[in-house]
Amino acid sequence: MQLPDGSRLQVEPVLVGRNAEKVEALAKQHDVEHWTTDLDAVIDDPATDIVFDASMTSLRYETLARAMRAGKHIYTEKPTAETLAEAVDLARIRRETGVSAGVVHDKLYLPGLVKLRRLVDEGFFGRILSLRGEFGYWVFEGSSSRRSARRGTTGRRTAVA
Repeated sequence: MQLPDGSRLQVEPVLVGRNAEKVEALAKQHDVEHWTTDLDAVIDDPATDIVFDASMTSLRYETLARAMRAGKHIYTEKPTAETLAEAVDLARIRRETGVSAGVVHDKLYLPGLVKLRRLVDEGFFGRILSLRGEFGYWVFEGSSSRRSARRGTTGRRTAVA
């Protein structure tokens, strides 16, 4: 990404997980240079600017609260917490620390859901009185591109927990 001053920003991901073997294999598969099982060390690292949390919901509050208190910007999956009290506390911590925070709404743009929305809007199903949706992990076949992640001129790091 080119910044307004002409310099380039390139994200340098750091994969974080509980199982060293699996994280190492994933890092090798996608040419990611940095990986670890020590989330605390990554959060404490001054080179880490952003923490993207994709862990289990039960671990999310502690990870996000710790990252924001360490001055890291956060990006996370939803739900952001297990309880309303935790979610409100995360909002308070974000406000106090002034970091940026974002939440991914990953399923909204899946092709099947986009088509379903169009069919509903067009009245294909008639009047809908009730709807139940269940989502699991979807796997799409096709070629995957590998991108090498290397330190750019600004050396920004993103921890992916």
